[in-house]
Amino acid sequence: MPASRSRANGRANAPALEAARLERIYDELPGSADDPEGGALAMASTLILRSARVITARVDEVIAPLGLSVPKFEVLALLVTAPNGEMSFADLKRAMYMHPATMGHTMRLLEADGLVKRRPHDVDRRAYVAILTSARNPACSPWWREASVAVGPALV
Repeated sequence: MPASRSRANGRANAPALEAARLERIYDELPGSADDPEGGALAMASTLILRSARVITARVDEVIAPLGLSVPKFEVLALLVTAPNGEMSFADLKRAMYMHPATMGHTMRLLEADGLVKRRPHDVDRRAYVAILTSARNPACSPWWREASVAVGPALV
């Protein structure tokens, strides 16, 4: 991916920063000097990634019967907590580390479900803002509360 595109997505240095942070954490672990090849770091990274997949699968099992996917749930959770129930697509994709095309697809699904609508950004007319629909605001909906409550135990 070209550097300019990465910067436009707001993630130009994110992987490098995260790798540096992991390396710093690893260097502070007792016994890390005894592992110059980084095998323990590789194992820890693998376990973290595997744990994330397990948690995502559990959350998906809980929210799928409610007509939600993990990305849709994440977008709704961000919008429910956002001021006025709205965020720009750019802010949403940055918060979720999501590719712009994937964010667009997720937003189209949420719009089709009547959960969000889009409007042009106030400053940048090329950009869009996602808004929770007032008629289907998840914060006021029983299925939203059910999904939110069910996700907690799925994380344990």
